[in-house]
Amino acid sequence: FDLVLYNDSDSIGTKNIHAACRVLDLHDIAHAWPVMQKTNFLRKLFSARMKKQLRKSVSSFDGIFTSSAGLSTYFEQHFSIKSTVVLNLRNSNSLPRPKTKKIGFFGRIRDYDAMVLLIESCKKIGFSPIFAGDGPCVDRLTKNYPNIDYRGPFDENELNELMAEIDIMYALYNPERENIRRGALPVKMFDAAAFGRPTVTTANTPMGEFCLKNKLGTVATFGDVDAVSNAILDAYELDVVVNHTEEDEQKKFMTVIESILDTHQEGSS
Repeated sequence: FDLVLYNDSDSIGTKNIHAACRVLDLHDIAHAWPVMQKTNFLRKLFSARMKKQLRKSVSSFDGIFTSSAGLSTYFEQHFSIKSTVVLNLRNSNSLPRPKTKKIGFFGRIRDYDAMVLLIESCKKIGFSPIFAGDGPCVDRLTKNYPNIDYRGPFDENELNELMAEIDIMYALYNPERENIRRGALPVKMFDAAAFGRPTVTTANTPMGEFCLKNKLGTVATFGDVDAVSNAILDAYELDVVVNHTEEDEQKKFMTVIESILDTHQEGSS
C-alpha cells in the first residue's frame, strides 16, 4: 500500500500490513476503554500495555490526526504527540422538526446509568425517548424497561429516518470517564446539528463547553434528573445553525495526506 490509515491506537498492533506511509487517527482514548466500565488487575494491565505500545509506535507514523482540540492537547502532553485536529462533521441536511417532544439516543449503548437518566428525565417532563444502536447495555436496558422505544441497530441510510422523528439529541456522558474529561466530542452532536437538532450534553466538560460556544445545544449535570429535564426543555426551544462544513475538515485532512505522500515521493526519487 502507498498509505495505511490506522483507526485509533488499538489498531496499531495489526500485523502483516506493509505501507510506504502510515497515518494514525486518534479519535478517542482507546487505552481508557478497558477500565471504563470495570476495573481489575487484568484490565489495568491491558490498558497499561496499550499506552506503552502507543508511546513505542508514535515515531513510526508519518502523520497523526485527533478529533478535538482537547484530545490533541492530551496526547501532546502525555505522549509528546503532535497532531492535526479534524472534526467529525457532516454537511447540513436540516429537516423540519416534528415538535412531538421526542428525544433520541442513536449510537453505542454502553452507559446504563446515562440511559436511565434520560428515561427518568423524560418521565418528569412528558417527553418520549427513542433509542437506537447496539452495545453491552442493550439487554439490561430493555429487560428493566421493556416498554421503551428501542429500534435496534441502525445504518447510515436509516439515520435520516430516525432524525426526522426527534426534536433533540441526547449525548450526556459520565464526566468521570477519561475520554470525556480529556476532550472527546460526540459524533452524534455533530450529526444532530447537521439535521437541525440541538443536543443535550454534559456540563463542565470540554464537549459541553464546545456545545455552548457553538450554540449546538444545552448542557446538564450528569446524574441530576432536574438539571437534565430543564436542559431538554431549553433545547426544545433552540434552533441550531451549522457554521462549519464537512469540506472544511476534509480539506485539512487531505492537505496533511498529500503532504505526507509528496514527502515520501521526493525521498524515493
